[in-house]
Amino acid sequence: MRKITNQNSVLLDNDAINNFPCKELRTIDRLWLKYSNNHFGFSVQKKIWLELGGKIDDTTNIKLSQRLGWFKQGKWIDYPNLIFTTKAPEGHLPFSGMIIYSEHGEYIDNQYVATAQGWTLWPTVLIMQRVLQCNI
Repeated sequence: MRKITNQNSVLLDNDAINNFPCKELRTIDRLWLKYSNNHFGFSVQKKIWLELGGKIDDTTNIKLSQRLGWFKQGKWIDYPNLIFTTKAPEGHLPFSGMIIYSEHGEYIDNQYVATAQGWTLWPTVLIMQRVLQCNI
């Protein structure tokens, strides 16, 4: 996704996600669907998000993250704890959450990220908005 948006940073910023080309987003979704037997993909995550009410708010974000297996026992999971098989919860991948570490390598339990422009929304919210705009 970084290559498509010409971003060098690990984090795609709000503008990059909001302007991500729909054609490429559909292609990424189709590949996830194909190679996971319809278990993973943005469209799978969208279906679950809509089942949960489809709101852009913290409560729905937490519920979605719990359903996808990203938020367990009141904590965000670390990237190494993602499950890269179809034994994972439906929609578990692609992971669009944010794992943030301090400069000392300690995990920071936070769903928002401080940027030079202020706080950015959690990436899943932005991606769900883009998935809706692209009719995926």
